[in-house]
Amino acid sequence: MRIVKVLAGCALAVGLIVGLTANVPTFAAAQGGQLIISKLLVANRSHLKANVPYEASMNIRTPGPPVSLQKLCFFWNTEGPICFSNFAMKNGADGGVHPTVQLHTGTPGTYKLTAFVVFAFQGATYESNKTSTNIAVH
Repeated sequence: MRIVKVLAGCALAVGLIVGLTANVPTFAAAQGGQLIISKLLVANRSHLKANVPYEASMNIRTPGPPVSLQKLCFFWNTEGPICFSNFAMKNGADGGVHPTVQLHTGTPGTYKLTAFVVFAFQGATYESNKTSTNIAVH
């Protein structure tokens, strides 16, 4: 997997990533759209630097009863998912609160970064819809 190979040069980053991530089993698609993500936000997404952390957040809405966010998951092109259970809920400039995580990409290139959320609702675990943005790593 390219992400693992990319991180192999930085032992601390590998330890951090391995400690915070896990491959996610496939869960049922959410019934009734309990959690919908609409936009993946990456500041300066066209000017990222290899091996330098960048913040990724997403717009979410829960049109019904509350859900419990479990993990934020990402694909770089087709590689992944890499999932993070340690994320922050940060206030955005739009006045909303967004699940946010620090990512980094070790190899320069252009990537389609795709995100989804694993969440719990009424005792079951689901995957949200997916959303993507293009990033350029120099």
